[in-house]
Order: sequence, then C-alpha cells, then structure tokens
Amino acid sequence: MNEEKKYPEGHFKGICMTLGFLIFAGAGIPLSIVTKNMSIIGIGSAVGVLLGMVVGESVEKKYAEKGLLRPMNEKEIRNKKNQIKLLLLAGLIGFFILVYYQIK
Repeated sequence: MNEEKKYPEGHFKGICMTLGFLIFAGAGIPLSIVTKNMSIIGIGSAVGVLLGMVVGESVEKKYAEKGLLRPMNEKEIRNKKNQIKLLLLAGLIGFFILVYYQIK
C-alpha cells in the first residue's frame, strides 16, 4: 500500500468524537432552552463524545485489520497535544461562562 493512503492512529476516533459532540450538543441546546435546564447541554455533549468514541474505535479496528493505519509522526503528536490544550482552555472558558450566568 501507498504511505499516503494510510491514516494516522486516532484519526477516525477524533472525527467520530467531534461529530458526536456536535450532534448531541446541538440537540441539547434547544432541549435545554425548552426545559429551562442548562445541564442538558453538558449531558448531551458527554453522551455524544462517548458514542463517538465507541463508533470511532470500531472504525479504527476495521482500518487496522486492512493495514490502513500507521503510527503518528512527531509533527502529528505535537499538533494533537496543542489541540488538546486548546480544547481544555475552551472548556474552561465555557464552564466559567455557564457558572457566571447561573449565579447572575
């Protein structure tokens, strides 16, 4: 197989987790507005990430069996670490915004 056609480990898991997060958080926002319970947004996000992880892991197993996965190189590892830092920062900012509006 060509090296260009192989995907790095974690590629599909990341995509599926992101899609699950967006879909379930997107469904949780209108539901939380209707019920006036903001915690539904967080529950929807957690469920979406969990389902995305399960689906992504199964997709990765299929690609690994076909030999289409490769280990991540140093640049991809650095990029992944930076993405995690940004996501943690965004999560903290979002948490403090929610706390601020709950207190207000």
